[in-house]
Amino acid sequence: MENYVSGDFGKVHLADDETLKIISKGDIRLKLPNQTTCKLQGVRHISGLKKNLIYVGQLDGEVTDADKKSNLWHQSLGHMSEKGMKTLLSKGKLSDLKNVDVGLCEDCIFDKQKKVSFIKISKTPKTEKLELVHTDV
Repeated sequence: MENYVSGDFGKVHLADDETLKIISKGDIRLKLPNQTTCKLQGVRHISGLKKNLIYVGQLDGEVTDADKKSNLWHQSLGHMSEKGMKTLLSKGKLSDLKNVDVGLCEDCIFDKQKKVSFIKISKTPKTEKLELVHTDV
């Protein structure tokens, strides 16, 4: 644990009506299966708890907020590349942003698609009815 602080931080009530004390708080780093690390802040140390528990609501809130901020900056900067955003982050130009992870941006994907033109057809006159049909697709 990093930033470990001892103290009385309240109690936790378990399903079997047992009550345990929160004796300290700190930050931990989790190594995820994709080899990235995630820092959890304000993790509580509960005396007597036999298993490690992660409150998914808090975890989801912290990770999601970081992603939303990163995507908001990406959009605000005119869909700047992730590399460019990392450069700005290293220079301290992106306030309230700890890391850059733009992920999948549909607007960027659509803008990079090639436009394909229709095949050119010769303009020779046709002699039979319905030999050449024009439709709007």
